[in-house]
Amino acid sequence: CYKHALQLFPESDETWFSLGGCLFSLGRYNEEITCYERALQYNPVMQKALVNRGSTLHRLGRFKEALETYDKVLKINYRLEKVHNNRGATLHSLGQLNDALASYNRAIELKHDYAEAWMNKGGLLYEMGRYGEAFEAFTQMTQMRPELPKGWYLRGLAAKKTGNVSAAKASFEGALRLDPEYSDARRALDDISKKIAD
Repeated sequence: CYKHALQLFPESDETWFSLGGCLFSLGRYNEEITCYERALQYNPVMQKALVNRGSTLHRLGRFKEALETYDKVLKINYRLEKVHNNRGATLHSLGQLNDALASYNRAIELKHDYAEAWMNKGGLLYEMGRYGEAFEAFTQMTQMRPELPKGWYLRGLAAKKTGNVSAAKASFEGALRLDPEYSDARRALDDISKKIAD
């Protein structure tokens, strides 16, 4: 239907954008990007086309192009917390860890209860060996989204690294209460319980 609409009105940025969304759902990512590029040809400041283009470029491992796309969006509208978060993930993939952390922080400044940004920030801090700060980030995430078992599991890992075994145990138990089949959390709880017993 969208292709038929484009035969009638090929300059429709909204139709190109919608066709791109269909192609994303079909897993046809390169064609999806082409559709966003056509939409941007007719409307260079179409934020949603730029955001989706950046996300799909990241998915394809084309990180430098994704970063350039996110920077274009932020020049149009700097207050898009999702774009700052996505930009952080792309910088993280490029190994630019301090810049990634700055992007996650900017996302959180714009939307303090942005659980995904807190999780990404915590994961990055954990990778950087800053376990206490990672624990704080995961704690924020679990306060905002207490129903997510992964948040409790990650909080437990960070607590364990800081030597806070009681917080680690409680976090792993929290993850398992939400998802009794969470095997990583089960192994982590067994391990921390043995350490406490020893």
